[in-house]
Amino acid sequence: MTTSVDMAALQYPIGKRAPRTAYSSESRSVVIGDIAALPAKVRQAVAGLTDIQLDTPYRPDGWTVRQVVHHLADAHVILYTRAKIALTEDNPPVKIWEEIPWAELPDAPSPSSVRKLLDIMIDRRLLAREYDGPRFVYFPAATPEDASRSALKQLVRTFFDNSPGSAAAALLGMDAEPISDEEYKRLSALLKRRREGGTR
Repeated sequence: MTTSVDMAALQYPIGKRAPRTAYSSESRSVVIGDIAALPAKVRQAVAGLTDIQLDTPYRPDGWTVRQVVHHLADAHVILYTRAKIALTEDNPPVKIWEEIPWAELPDAPSPSSVRKLLDIMIDRRLLAREYDGPRFVYFPAATPEDASRSALKQLVRTFFDNSPGSAAAALLGMDAEPISDEEYKRLSALLKRRREGGTR
């Protein structure tokens, strides 16, 4: 059975926070440095942990390791926003935030949700997979050539009113250097082929 003394030790393993009553330029620099270093230290602390370990409460009736990490990120976002508001508004209100509901939100994807996302991408023919021993290996379904062609088609359709000529003119107009004889011949051959009904 966990006593109140034991619970306090678990809840505050390094002791309760003692608020500062005054700050100097040196102490502010130390605090700013601590804030800047925290993300890297948290990443180092949880590196290599399994999902079971991340979803284990650090004390009875406490948050999981995953929730604590997300709470630190949430707190940084909230406090950063408060500072920006204080610097840009007159008499800004200090809005509280509900820490517990935030901690209960499913921010981090679980392994099952990641697999579901991969299945959706396979259904849409964005990914393919092969079985390699005890695991699946995922890779892009489209070849680099097909992917680049698809991206270019989307770009021309979106920004150049589906006009390859307008897109080509814009690209040629961006470069102040004259094109080489080899490039000129290649472009001329492509234009001739396209005019005759070819696609490549």
